Amino acid sequence: MSGERISISYPITSDDVFRLIEVIEQERTWHYNVKVLSAIVKMVYYVGLEKMELIKIKVGDIKFVYGEPTEVQVDNEMIELNMNDNEARTFLKEYRAYLKKKYGITRQSLLFPWKDGEPFKDSTLQKCLRSVANKARVDFDGRRLTLSKIRNVGVCRHYRLHGSLSLTANFARCSELETRRILTNKIPSIMNPSPEEDNLEPDDNPWELK
Repeated sequence: MSGERISISYPITSDDVFRLIEVIEQERTWHYNVKVLSAIVKMVYYVGLEKMELIKIKVGDIKFVYGEPTEVQVDNEMIELNMNDNEARTFLKEYRAYLKKKYGITRQSLLFPWKDGEPFKDSTLQKCLRSVANKARVDFDGRRLTLSKIRNVGVCRHYRLHGSLSLTANFARCSELETRRILTNKIPSIMNPSPEEDNLEPDDNPWELK
């Protein structure tokens, strides 16, 4: 079974993610930095970070060797970046250069600063993402796109690039069985989203900072 090629049937595609990124980068708003929100989506897609990891990660958690990003540290875990993944490495290099120019960062600076350099709030991030996803018409089964679903699309991308279930499970930081369920769209949580993912009322203000 190790040589079996899995047929990917996850309903959201990389095209959906890039359409979302395009809409974010076209936004004209003072409520948040569009470059930072776009980078959050890319970090989830390319590197597989989870929502609470994004809040804490610092600039110094990205390891560079001879100008090339090689690893991302999350808590005490190192996520190795595949040197053949030019898209992911180019994103990280360009985003770090942007932060240096915009904020004059140090190793202890937040990688994803919100207003006034403070960490973003989970609820605020989710509302911003949903508002933009609505404009981009990125949707699954009548439910708005979430970071966890973007991460699953990144898992599918990784498998397409490398063709290895074990390598993709390492990227996803879950078991091969769980990874296979993502690839084949057999994840119970997609069909039964958590209350956190479904509680945004249509008239909620997506920019309200609480």
